[in-house]
Amino acid sequence: MFSSERELLENLEKDEILKILRNKPHLFFFFPQRWKDDKEIAVEAIYNSPYNYKYISNELQNERTIILQTIALNGYFFYMIPQRFRDDKEICYLAINNYSFNTRYLSERLKYDEDIFFLLVMKNSWTINYMSCSLRNNTEIVNKALNMNRNILGYLNTTLKYEISFIVNVLINKHNLENLKDMGKLMGFVKKDYPGEVDMGLVGKIAKSKLGN
Repeated sequence: MFSSERELLENLEKDEILKILRNKPHLFFFFPQRWKDDKEIAVEAIYNSPYNYKYISNELQNERTIILQTIALNGYFFYMIPQRFRDDKEICYLAINNYSFNTRYLSERLKYDEDIFFLLVMKNSWTINYMSCSLRNNTEIVNKALNMNRNILGYLNTTLKYEISFIVNVLINKHNLENLKDMGKLMGFVKKDYPGEVDMGLVGKIAKSKLGN
C-alpha cells in the first residue's frame, strides 16, 4: 500500500473505516496503529476476518471478550492467544469445541480436566491422547467414555487396553453379552481382538465371574 493511501486511512473518520472493514477486512493489516488500538475497530476487523486478531494492539489481544469473539468465529486461531488464557476453561472449551486439535495448546492443568476429556470423546477420538495419562488410565472415566463413544478404544493410548478385567468389561458392553451362555462368544471376541496377547485362562475366570452375576 502506498504512503498516500496510508495517509488517507489515517485521516478518515471512524464510520468510514468501519465501512472499509466490512467490505475489505484484509486491508486491516495496513491500517495505522491508532485504528489497531481502537476496540470498536478491532472488534469489527475480527468479526469480518478472525485472522485480524493477529494485527490488533497487544493490549486488545489480552482482552478476554475479544479473545472469546475470535475463538467463537474460528477456533483455529486459539494458538495465537496469550499463554495465560490457555488456562481459562471457558475459552479453551470453546476453542476445542470448534477445533479439537487445539488440545495441543492447553495448559497442563486443563489437560487433567474431565469435562474437556469427555468433549473430546465426542468430537475427535484421537485427540484424547493429548490429555493426561491419569485420565486415560482411569477405569471409571474410560468406561464412561466408552459408553459415550464405543469407537474410542481403537484410538485410546492407555495401559487399560491390556488389563484383562477391563478388556472383558469392554467386550461385554460392546457386544451386549448377558450371561454364561455368551461365554463362547466372549472368548471368540478376545481371541480375535487380542490374539496371543492375553492369558485366556484368566480371561475365562474373570468372564465367568462377570457373566455369572
